[in-house]
Amino acid sequence: MTRSTARIRRGLTDLARMRYRERWPLRDLRMLPLGTALSPEESPIPGSEEPAWRPIARGDRWGGYDENAWFHGEGAPHLVWDAASDAATTLVLRILLGASPDFGWPEGLLYANEQLLQGINQHHEDVLLPDTLRASSAIAFDVRAWSGMTRRQHTFEYAELALLDCDAEALYHLLSAGCDLLDALDASDPLLYPLAQALDSGYDELDLREPINAGAALQSLRARLAELRAAYPPRERPTITAIGHGHLDVAWLWQTRHTREKAARTFSIATALMSHYPEYHFLHTTPQVFAWLERDYPDIFTRTRARVAEGRFEVGGAMWVESDTNIVSGESLVRQIMYGQRYLRETFGAEYDALWLPDTFGYTWALPQIMLRSGLRVFMTTKMSWSDTNRIPHDTFRWRGLDGSETLAHFVTTPALPINPAFDSDTYNATLDVLSARMLWERYREKAVNHDLLLIYGHGDGGAGPTRQSIESYRALRELPGLPEVQLGRADHYFHALRERVWPHPDLATWDGELYLEFHRGVYTTQAWLKRLHRQIEGLLLLAETLDATRWAAAPGETPDARPMLDDAWRTLLPHEFHDILPGSSIGPVYTDARATLTALADRLETFIAEAEHDLVARAGADGAWLLHNPSPCATPGAMTLARLPLDGDEPPE
Repeated sequence: MTRSTARIRRGLTDLARMRYRERWPLRDLRMLPLGTALSPEESPIPGSEEPAWRPIARGDRWGGYDENAWFHGEGAPHLVWDAASDAATTLVLRILLGASPDFGWPEGLLYANEQLLQGINQHHEDVLLPDTLRASSAIAFDVRAWSGMTRRQHTFEYAELALLDCDAEALYHLLSAGCDLLDALDASDPLLYPLAQALDSGYDELDLREPINAGAALQSLRARLAELRAAYPPRERPTITAIGHGHLDVAWLWQTRHTREKAARTFSIATALMSHYPEYHFLHTTPQVFAWLERDYPDIFTRTRARVAEGRFEVGGAMWVESDTNIVSGESLVRQIMYGQRYLRETFGAEYDALWLPDTFGYTWALPQIMLRSGLRVFMTTKMSWSDTNRIPHDTFRWRGLDGSETLAHFVTTPALPINPAFDSDTYNATLDVLSARMLWERYREKAVNHDLLLIYGHGDGGAGPTRQSIESYRALRELPGLPEVQLGRADHYFHALRERVWPHPDLATWDGELYLEFHRGVYTTQAWLKRLHRQIEGLLLLAETLDATRWAAAPGETPDARPMLDDAWRTLLPHEFHDILPGSSIGPVYTDARATLTALADRLETFIAEAEHDLVARAGADGAWLLHNPSPCATPGAMTLARLPLDGDEPPE
């Protein structure tokens, strides 16, 4: 940290607090415990007459393992907002139900006057309120909250209305990003001293006495930075497409019913941010999650569909879930893509032509062949950076499959910050800041063939994606000199341009083989019962489908349509192939759920198979005839041994 940035950073501590001109705690704060194991669905807001409501105040403790509750509070906007408030301020709700250093934070869905606004958690505790609420004489806020899956209780931190000074907010992010850049520059960089002078001058014009007036300092700093951008163009100016993302595990440290609630929070946050930031784009990559949302929260799904049609909510992934690729069969991989693409096509009108698997534990050599025959032209991951011994030597390359098929593979190289020297890996949960933008380019190893990169930012692993501060940081990056050109956009547009640019390049490297991850090796042995049951169900599904096709071919007019049942069976199995379920890296309750669901599925398939076999035998003809059926998709040569059956008179059949 330079002397200039140390002084400014001390001031930023005060500016962070003073961005909020006024604060007004909510009144009538109360909580209604709901218990555990609730169904994932939107529920009505309880009335004040419910006897279980109890008061709650700042500092009170609540929660525990998998607890649910309603929170209520009321605010009066006119106490904070009045006609004299200028256009550079906006009304926000600041609410924090608790915080956690790991993945056990509380979270919830926020309602205002019974209107669902968005999700909240420790990353999204600052909510921009719609303009329609500013004129309200009173606002009733309600939160349907979940405590998380840790056994500790949480501290209710605050719930207040506040008036956000937009100029102070922009200045805070611009000074903060400028300090980050200044600290990252080499001592010999010609930009170092002009940038330090610009930041010092801009900060010196800021009067931190309340009420703060940041407008003049902001405009002055912006003018100086514009001059530096013109005077100090970087020698290399790569372009970065940044896409908002909230990686959402179908199950991991929570069960699938919790994922369905997390989807509602994540998607409502994304669509709410789009209402305030016209440049914002968001990507989600699991069709199964869209299907759950469509059933559980139809209003949020309707909002999402509108943003998809607009082009700013990108629907991707290709696979039904982000599946394991090493334990499952090739048929399961095909079905993952088939069911995922079918849902995208039927629901949103278009398929996706890139395979997005950022977190799967290695990738089979068969994948390029399956991808190409499924219409997928690009493969993306970050996971290979986790290998603990060797590293794949390329970041953008031709990936050649075992049959000679080739597809384009791209590794996103944004580092997980702060860097851990003992485990330096790339991430799909990046922050959109100076260090991420610079190091994404510095770490990229294919500079000779490509200057355009993809940055994936947002709180993932159930964290509900980017915050509004992420987009404010992006706006600051656009104003700084000496950085890659950062733009918000769509991942599919990036992949299309990348393939067109690098595929014909003579120096594009080729990797011929599997992408073996030298990490998480224990996933091939743990939860062995699940791997065995999964493989048995794969076989049962193959047998059920071939039997059904055989009897339909023999008597199409007399065979009931079993396709809905078989489709449902596949859609029951496929989520369990998620990369944290089948490999065995989730918590215990996930496997309790999986055992019950998959055991019932196996029983259902066995019943169907027995009925189909009985039907075929009944149609075979005379009594005593033998019916031999080969469920394999190809002819199988070889000798066949038939079991000795008990027959009347111990006579062989004619």
